[in-house]
Amino acid sequence: MKVDQNSRKQLNVGGTNVLVTIYGDDDLELQGLIQWLDSGRKIHFRNAFELLSLLEEAVAIQNNREITRRTWNESTSTKGLNRIV
Repeated sequence: MKVDQNSRKQLNVGGTNVLVTIYGDDDLELQGLIQWLDSGRKIHFRNAFELLSLLEEAVAIQNNREITRRTWNESTSTKGLNRIV
């Protein structure tokens, strides 16, 4: 595949740069290391949910915003549960 000179220029689109290293999948759970390339910070994760939470936190820190997560206590998320219970 031939690459022209214009496509070789690196675009600076912002965002958060991380490197994810998967060490294994013991008991079908991803385990590994996530490294924030901008600061060099590293942290190990024990499962996919923890990896996603760390990624979410990295993006939130980069964008100077707080992390907001849905909870079972929110009024909007309990509307459908009343019918099931």
